[in-house]
Amino acid sequence: MNQALLNLKQDCIDFISNYQDSNGEFKTYLFFPGKAENGWIYSGPSVFITSSTAICLLNVEGTEDIRKKAANYVRSQMEKGGLWRFYPHHGLFKFNTPLDVDDTSLASYLLEKEQIAFPNNKDKLYKQLNKYRTFRIWFLPRTSLIRNPIFWFRLLFDLKYSWPIFFPLKGRTNSPLIALSDNEHAVNANVLLYLGKNDKSQCAINHLIEDLLFGNKHNLFFYPSYLIIYYHVSRLFEDGIVDVLNTKKMVESYLTNQSTLVKENVFNKAIALLTLCNYRSELALVDELAEEIATTTKNELFCNYAYFCTKDRNMLGGSEALSAAIVAKAISMYLKRELKN
Repeated sequence: MNQALLNLKQDCIDFISNYQDSNGEFKTYLFFPGKAENGWIYSGPSVFITSSTAICLLNVEGTEDIRKKAANYVRSQMEKGGLWRFYPHHGLFKFNTPLDVDDTSLASYLLEKEQIAFPNNKDKLYKQLNKYRTFRIWFLPRTSLIRNPIFWFRLLFDLKYSWPIFFPLKGRTNSPLIALSDNEHAVNANVLLYLGKNDKSQCAINHLIEDLLFGNKHNLFFYPSYLIIYYHVSRLFEDGIVDVLNTKKMVESYLTNQSTLVKENVFNKAIALLTLCNYRSELALVDELAEEIATTTKNELFCNYAYFCTKDRNMLGGSEALSAAIVAKAISMYLKRELKN
């Protein structure tokens, strides 16, 4: 089986390399369930998929050039002060998005790992913490930023582009795409991945763990399932934030009990396997998922799968490159686990 996994991993790396644009971008595709006949549609340039794909490939042998090209593309899309947004203004679709902590954190984490210089933006991220110690997703002209009037007015001016998505978009959505108070566990985990464990971030780490273990409601706004939340949280443990080990048994229980969801497609299997490997899990499910992934066909693998979405699920987004990167990373982590055993 290990040889089959090695072959599949190399197939994934080759596909990703061929898929990547010359400028380093990995294209983002959208799917509208209500307009399924349109298929998956290229949505225009976005740093989110490019950052996410390259981050998956960190510590995966043979991907150094891919990651560096992706990081340089992400750096080229940076806005003043080391901030990013999902889409640049005036893209293919008739809506603009504000700057946000999710894209900013993922982009920054990638550049930091690839040793590409960018402005220190961490204080701006800490300012996004609300009284509940979760990160507000959108950079907006809030009263908490009034002591930095230049930045405040910059965000106020930026609203002239993005204000329509605070309301339903006629003929497209039945509800607003975003809200002032938006925060989400999967996003919080991404911000903490970049900020790391320190005195300023500890309160947010503690709240994330406590809320996952004991909270009654877990926001699923822009990521479609708990699989993604737990994958993001598991990355914190893999990256050295050992506090989240408290969530390991909960995640193992969820993945064991949700076998239908976990085994729905190769993307979900790889997300689950990668999550378990990040937690150093010893569940029999680890080997079971690896065996099923080893027999995956290329037609099933190199497809778009939903990794992000709108709140109303009228739009799903993904990338064939990200699908392949998730599988490559899961295989890499699994084989390293096997060597240790």
